[in-house]
Amino acid sequence: MILFKSQLMCVLHYDGSFEGFLTLVFETVSKKIIPENIICSMEERKYGRQLSLDAETFIDTDLEKAFRVYRGIVAYSSRANASMIAVAFRSSDKGKDMLIWRYLEKMFVYRSKDFFRNGLDDDVLQVHSISKRVKQEVHRFQGFVRFQEAETSLMVAAIEPDHDIVGLLGTHFKNRFPGREWIIFDT
Repeated sequence: MILFKSQLMCVLHYDGSFEGFLTLVFETVSKKIIPENIICSMEERKYGRQLSLDAETFIDTDLEKAFRVYRGIVAYSSRANASMIAVAFRSSDKGKDMLIWRYLEKMFVYRSKDFFRNGLDDDVLQVHSISKRVKQEVHRFQGFVRFQEAETSLMVAAIEPDHDIVGLLGTHFKNRFPGREWIIFDT
């Protein structure tokens, strides 16, 4: 699948946020870039990778551009699909950035509101699978998290999930403990 007639290939770096990733998607479309690889700067710090200066670009997060891409995802598919992509993005799977980029590339090229239901496309199947695994982990931790009360009556829970799910647990525990102060942190 080729999105552009004129292609510039390079390695793209971003800050690791969902908004940063959506900005990267915006920049690839507007500058006709096909990423050879997408690297999250948090992974670079974790694995100690150094930036080489040839054919590598850091994309700064721009909330306006990110929001335009998000609105485009909703317009080309649905809010449910946009939500699924956001959940899949929280996965810790290696290569998820390139996978989601290819998924979005195909979605925008085909311009089909039903692309995300294409069970024959390997990228669609993988994004659905990743999203499902992240949601399963959220569900498991909703029943698994145990809080300890601190001296200040603040409830504290330490968890060690496989994926970045702390933000997804918030609504459940807000409803479960109304009026209480609590903190969940990922060790």
